[in-house]
Amino acid sequence: MAIKENLVRVCVYDVDATVFQDSQEELLTLGYQLSFYNDLEASMPEAIKPDVYIVDVAKLDASKALLESIDKPYLVSGINFLDNSPAPSSALDNSVGFINGHPSVTDICVNIRLGLLWYKEREHFSRRGQDIDEKIRNNRMTGVAVGMLMQKTGLTEEDVLTCLKSTSRNKQRRMVDASCAVIEQIHKSKDTSLNSSAELSAWLDSTISHRT
Repeated sequence: MAIKENLVRVCVYDVDATVFQDSQEELLTLGYQLSFYNDLEASMPEAIKPDVYIVDVAKLDASKALLESIDKPYLVSGINFLDNSPAPSSALDNSVGFINGHPSVTDICVNIRLGLLWYKEREHFSRRGQDIDEKIRNNRMTGVAVGMLMQKTGLTEEDVLTCLKSTSRNKQRRMVDASCAVIEQIHKSKDTSLNSSAELSAWLDSTISHRT
């Protein structure tokens, strides 16, 4: 039996895992290594963590807190066995896909692959959103620092920003770090008076420390 390299490790936590067990060898040849657990917590201490979990819909609510803590994608199995009763509220919260009861090998493979792709995309856009939020916060901090320096110097926004950027570059500091240092120092020395670009540059040079 030829086994693919770079196996996808799948933890199955199912009320009736027979269908997955029956397909285990075939799935292994296709690149999916299945492990079976009656207790989801039993999968946590492994040195090699699963890449994805398959959790029976009947086990979902009881496992919600644990699933949130493992920071791994999971699919929900057996949705079609609910007999028209509503799915647990947590079923749609963070799952990356669903596998109906009695799936074929193709169904299992396709749903795992799609779930992993969805998870990857979701993580990518989440990081992008965090990056955008950070840029907004950083720009806001720089704007506050520039505004305070304009009040202290009477210089234009462009002149202040030029001095701040120059000092930040010379000190090898991020603009947001330089801005924080400026805000902190102005709060400490409210009587600071700067009457020219040269005085501002000298003050910034003494206020903003070089990156260590």
